[in-house]
Amino acid sequence: MKQSTGTPLFRNCPNADIFNGNLESDCRRCELYEDCIRKKVIKMSQKRHKLKVREGKIIIAFFSIVAVSFTIILHSISFAMENDVQVESEVEVREYSIVELEKIEIEDYASEGKSETVDKIEHFEEVKEEIQCEDTEEKVPEPTISAYEPGTVYYYNISSEDKLYIAKVLYKEARGEIYEGIVAVACTVLNRYYSGDARFERDSIYSVITQSGAYASIDDVTIDMVKEIPKLEQAVEDACLGWDPTRKMFAEGALFFYAPGELEGYQKEIREGIQVLQIGNHNFHNDFNE
Repeated sequence: MKQSTGTPLFRNCPNADIFNGNLESDCRRCELYEDCIRKKVIKMSQKRHKLKVREGKIIIAFFSIVAVSFTIILHSISFAMENDVQVESEVEVREYSIVELEKIEIEDYASEGKSETVDKIEHFEEVKEEIQCEDTEEKVPEPTISAYEPGTVYYYNISSEDKLYIAKVLYKEARGEIYEGIVAVACTVLNRYYSGDARFERDSIYSVITQSGAYASIDDVTIDMVKEIPKLEQAVEDACLGWDPTRKMFAEGALFFYAPGELEGYQKEIREGIQVLQIGNHNFHNDFNE
């Protein structure tokens, strides 16, 4: 199984060198993840505050200009009335100047606001994309069954106790086999248990293993004996992760196996001419010649 190379989700990631070798494109596994999120939030808050301050200054300046202009106009009209002077043209000029001034201020405000808004939108989109990167890029692995390699999540979810029972079967039946053959024997237990076949005692994994004539007795196999051969437990894990070598020939996996050199009499006769898959020193099959 290949381990994917990690890639940091945040620019200027302080742990980029770690991502390049140890993580799996998941910032949440990084010890600095919460700190990076906090920095992003603070940066956004600062930009929002800066924009609001600028908006407030522009609004105050706008109303100050209006108030000053209105005061000037009132003084001009009052002066004209007192001095019997026609100030219509002067008022028009001043109003025109006020309108132009307001237009300039509003255009500046709009330009600055637009620039700030664009920066804000781009910033939020960037943060959204980075934070939600896992939702758009990282897919949740699904259980798979394969004849060639184990998957990344469990296809068969069984207890640690059941895994130990199967490992004990492997100690008795396959500890001297090639690794693929060990996994294949483990799969016969799982295939029987999940088959729905009435020929098997399927109340539990243990009942499948201890059914009369099914497998060699595991009563005398201890945990220490299993631990001495680590590949036995690993083979059980790989089988539970969905690696079933017997599916190279049998779509639902093999249910039976035997060592050809050890068969005699009736047991040999019922297997003559059947379809078998040889893995190591064992032949795996589903049918009998009866």
